[in-house]
Amino acid sequence: MVMPIKESPAGPQAVRTSSFELMGYAVFSVQAVNKKVFTLNNTPVMSPLEGSVEMRICCELAVSVEHHGFLTMFEDVSGFGAWHRRWCLLKGDSLSYWKYPDDEKKTAPIDTIDLKNCVTKQVGPVSRDICARLHTLLLERERPAQPQDKDTLVMVCKGEKTIIRHLLSADTKEERIEWCNKFNAALTALRMWGNSHQ
Repeated sequence: MVMPIKESPAGPQAVRTSSFELMGYAVFSVQAVNKKVFTLNNTPVMSPLEGSVEMRICCELAVSVEHHGFLTMFEDVSGFGAWHRRWCLLKGDSLSYWKYPDDEKKTAPIDTIDLKNCVTKQVGPVSRDICARLHTLLLERERPAQPQDKDTLVMVCKGEKTIIRHLLSADTKEERIEWCNKFNAALTALRMWGNSHQ
């Protein structure tokens, strides 16, 4: 026995009006994604709903910033400073770098800088007392201090924390401005979602 297909009296393409009514609302924001209980507002007097609503929210950060190009990176080699030109890819919350553009598709990066630990408030031109090289910007990351840490050209020890400095030099002022804008966009997204230092 097969049940006959029931159609709307107005035809198969008709859109029925909803019988749902607003019985209250809750307000949540990016800052409240880890909350589980929300106040229920504007519930009608005779409503069986009142007080609060409990829900579990799952969210995922996806930083859509992507930029690539050459940057010259400062490295501390046995206490001496050395500048190395690298092909860099800023993608989401990390900056990866290789020797050459073709290496990006063929090999693993030389290293990757995780921006989630970046403590630089605003990426911009570095002060000349830190670096006199033109078109240079500074990224500083923070991590727990390790026993072998000591003050160097790229490391600053601050009690239980160690600051790692990344000096990155663009070829032109315009490229430096573009890199700064991209880094700041990525860091703003990370900080908005609470995944980076304020």
